[in-house]
Amino acid sequence: MVTRTHERCAQVQALKAKSLSLNAISRELGLAFRTVRKYANATSVDELLAPTLGRSSKLDQFKPYLTRRWNEGCSNAVQLHAEIKTQGFTGSQRAVQGWLKPLRGRVTGWIMTHPDRLDREKKTGLEQILARCPELLETAGLVRSFVTMMTNRDGHLLDDWIATAEPEPRPT
Repeated sequence: MVTRTHERCAQVQALKAKSLSLNAISRELGLAFRTVRKYANATSVDELLAPTLGRSSKLDQFKPYLTRRWNEGCSNAVQLHAEIKTQGFTGSQRAVQGWLKPLRGRVTGWIMTHPDRLDREKKTGLEQILARCPELLETAGLVRSFVTMMTNRDGHLLDDWIATAEPEPRPT
């Protein structure tokens, strides 16, 4: 988040320096007008980050537990919320979802990266996560086979890939 904020602020400030209107900057960068206005009016990046950095949350005391559960393979926000609720957490399920989001994003990034481009630590992390979640392992395999098919320009295999990717009907 910090890096993205720095980048966006620099982009907005650069376009503002070229005398572009906030509407034009919004269109150019694909950002909401309010976001552009916030970046344009900020005197520094620190001003933008101050509200989020170091802010405490009801979730703070439960983060070690959530991290342990994540490392054990539990990534279900509903389940994790229920578990920490029994330990005294009074916050919302959305807070747990927000905590999980960057972890899930990291895993998604690892899956979307060619295995040869992952360093040892990321490769090991991905292998451990995939070993704990058969559904995610299957999904990663589908992603990789799709990328291979597209890279090799084997579009004629798309129908077979779709048939493989479609979930099996559940018994009623």
